[in-house]
Amino acid sequence: MSALMLMDWGTTNFRAIYLDGQGRVLGRYESRDGVASLTRSDMIEVASEAYRNCPVQDPQVFACGMVGSSVGWYNIPYLEAPAKLSDIADAIEAVPMGELTVNFIPGVKFRGATGWDVMRGEELQAFGWALTEGSGICIAPGTHSKWMRLRDGGIEGFFTSITGEMFALLRQYGLLRHHLTEEAQSSPDFLRGVDDGMSEQGLGRRLFSVRGDALLAELSNQSASDYVSGLLIGSEIAEGIRDTCPAAEPIGITGTPVLAELYKSALAHLGYPARTVDAQAALRGAICQISSLRLEQQAL
Repeated sequence: MSALMLMDWGTTNFRAIYLDGQGRVLGRYESRDGVASLTRSDMIEVASEAYRNCPVQDPQVFACGMVGSSVGWYNIPYLEAPAKLSDIADAIEAVPMGELTVNFIPGVKFRGATGWDVMRGEELQAFGWALTEGSGICIAPGTHSKWMRLRDGGIEGFFTSITGEMFALLRQYGLLRHHLTEEAQSSPDFLRGVDDGMSEQGLGRRLFSVRGDALLAELSNQSASDYVSGLLIGSEIAEGIRDTCPAAEPIGITGTPVLAELYKSALAHLGYPARTVDAQAALRGAICQISSLRLEQQAL
């Protein structure tokens, strides 16, 4: 594998990771320059600046995330699941971006029970996790949480829940914003919310009860924040268990440490042991494998 630069470029953030030929991290470059706020000329400048900061010369340049979408630089088509890492490598398209040639990595689409679902970026974390686990369920909690089922290193299917976005909207707008002022943490109130969310009965009704309990039962803002977070996560987990049917298979959780620990706590409470995953390490593992596969293809 040659040295490479991976641009993990989302809607609101830009991250570049520099790796040497053995996959070791040489450095990072980050900014708040997400594609949603940039013109095409701006994108060229951001990518060029990241390239100039690379500590080695002439790295292979890869890009994943929303920069490869209809709102980014180049709309590379989604690859339909089931999909393996080799399929991703085969579908990469090399595209000029200013003076750079960037290898755009496709996202993945899947037609599930409720219609089409899509993702760009989370699949690489799942592929990286599967390099060691092989099969199981990889959960990527966040604004739009992903549940991905993998078999023999490939993604069989997945679904998305807007759990994080719902919690953020409840905290910013509407009746409950006065009570959801604290960062959620694992607590008896959080686990009570998980249990209520798992019941799949009256989500709207249970949410409104937070207002009543805050007024009449002296529910603290911390307890309210914990309960609502647990309620939404529990509802998501109920769907995840129904959709992915985890048994004795490994369950991995990527994402920020705080959020990953909340999901781990919720799953453990429900009898599903899970392991948190270093998302950046999983991403590096996937991109190193992709780079090696690309070099093999070019040598043929």
